[in-house]
Amino acid sequence: MQIDLCKSGPEAIKAVQSRYYDLVFLDHKMPGMDGVETLMHIRAINEEPYCKNIPIIALTANAVYDAMEMFKESGFNDFLSKPIDTVKLNTVLEKWIPKKKQKKKEQESLTGKDSMSAVLDNQFINKISMEIENLDVKKGVLLSGGTVESYMATLEAFCEDGVENINVIKLSLETRDLPLYITSVHGLKSASATIGALELSETARTLEIAGRQKDLTFIEMHTEQFLMDLESLLNKINGILQKENNEPQSY
Repeated sequence: MQIDLCKSGPEAIKAVQSRYYDLVFLDHKMPGMDGVETLMHIRAINEEPYCKNIPIIALTANAVYDAMEMFKESGFNDFLSKPIDTVKLNTVLEKWIPKKKQKKKEQESLTGKDSMSAVLDNQFINKISMEIENLDVKKGVLLSGGTVESYMATLEAFCEDGVENINVIKLSLETRDLPLYITSVHGLKSASATIGALELSETARTLEIAGRQKDLTFIEMHTEQFLMDLESLLNKINGILQKENNEPQSY
């Protein structure tokens, strides 16, 4: 697949106007223009029927029972809840990507080498689980693509984004930018859950709720500890990545 990334609704609108896409994933909650508003702008483009018919999938960390109906009524074709389940993601890809562009991978037989790899993967999972408390590594591997390699890549991305998120949250508190604060902890809620840091994800969820309720007292009381826990987790993950990659990294 060839994938383009956009950081905002306006960027997404420009992207679909500049080229043809087989599928669009659109985050429900974005700073400024949210997913529903972005979708309405895309569907309203009258230059050609492409914008009205392109499959657009909603990504949401706040899935509710009747979410599917809500998103369909808004004009989405489908939705995925975050953190993303790779099995459900594959189902969506198979459903909406044109069949002529899909290639099925042949099923590989389990060889002795494969069995040894599975043993080594389990050893690696157990090792990380022992070194980092409160990290559900098995769930993280599942949500990251089902392999240790994909999980390692997800951990690297989590670390790279983590420091920026800490700085953004600190800045949002200094400037009293509540929308920016909400967006940052909302993203951390999903990212933390994806790697299996469920307690950190739950804390981010409570901070997001506090932000939406404009409960500044709760935010000021709990954000500092949240950032300390996040920084501690980043340092531990970075230590593991350094050992595995055998090269120094700094975050």
